[in-house]
Amino acid sequence: VNDFVCISDRAYNREQILVMEKSILNHLEWSLTVPTAYVFLLRFLKAAASDKE
Repeated sequence: VNDFVCISDRAYNREQILVMEKSILNHLEWSLTVPTAYVFLLRFLKAAASDKE
């Protein structure tokens, strides 16, 4: 986040950037979660599954 503050030439502070990021993600209907080992394994197994065809 600090990089974005510098890139904006300090026109926006850390809190403003985080609020806007949250707003953008909400409008895009994104749901962010902290990845767990269980979620990783589910995705890995799905990606590793071979096609039966």
